[in-house]
Amino acid sequence: MPEQFDTLNTLKTRGHKSVTVQAPATSANLGPGFDTLGLALQVYNRFKFSWAQHDALIAPPTHPELQTDAPAQLDLYRAMDLLWHHAHPNQPRPRVCVELLQADIPLARGMGSSASAVVAGLVGLNALAQLDAALPTLGQLATQIEGHPDNVLPALYGGLQFCASGVSQAFQAIKLDWPSHWQPVLVIPASKTATKEARSALPKTIPIEDAVFNLQRTGLWVLAIQQQNGDLLRWALHDKLHEPTRSQWITGFTDYQQAALSAGAYGLVISGSGPTLLVITPAAQSASVQAQLSQCAQGLGQHTTQIIAPAVDTTGAQVL
Repeated sequence: MPEQFDTLNTLKTRGHKSVTVQAPATSANLGPGFDTLGLALQVYNRFKFSWAQHDALIAPPTHPELQTDAPAQLDLYRAMDLLWHHAHPNQPRPRVCVELLQADIPLARGMGSSASAVVAGLVGLNALAQLDAALPTLGQLATQIEGHPDNVLPALYGGLQFCASGVSQAFQAIKLDWPSHWQPVLVIPASKTATKEARSALPKTIPIEDAVFNLQRTGLWVLAIQQQNGDLLRWALHDKLHEPTRSQWITGFTDYQQAALSAGAYGLVISGSGPTLLVITPAAQSASVQAQLSQCAQGLGQHTTQIIAPAVDTTGAQVL
């Protein structure tokens, strides 16, 4: 114990007393890019990190589910543990109190709430303790915790990320420029999906024809972005690896898809493991697409479903 508090007193003297970190929501997979493509969105969680004698995650009274949500707390503190022991392998981590100041990313909806906690934990402790870990190091640690990079790397770096895991926990992350005239629209239902359960339910083997189908569409995704070609994007927004299984759990999936397409959208995909749906539409059609989706939600009796159109976050997690 004395070693721990000596370290804490030293850090209080030379480091910050507290820092505030903002981390964006993410939408992963984007159709065929399973564990490969991810997009950061301007929907945020904001965390305040302060030195303390005991670890504690404090959530606002308006979010009682976060006060007892063990996964979010474990993800955040696991990230801090990993970074601290990377920087100081022989010292215990000083205790940190984390206050959730803003919680706009809904839990268990396929919008990267766990990724925001992981990334915020890494960025927050890095700034609070002045550890000076480089972004690639934070990205490697985040990927190690999450197990796949398509949620955490967009949350860390911002924008649209094409991610590839490598050997020895290495990764590649290539940022692609999102066309300004393409607008994401989210359909966020009240129901929840646990990511771990959603992954375990996927088929363990797939026909080679389906693998080829997804390879073709993922290639088209990248070309559509580079050429800002909406016609290519319409081709690209299809999947045969995970959406055939996951769409069965989402009430009204086909209805929302038809509503989006009839209003002029390029297409609709499942955001992460769902049940949130991501629609990509020409910006000029965004209002009519949102109106059609809202009408569809009312027709399905989903009166608490949210329809929002956030901009793309281009900066990733930030210390404010």
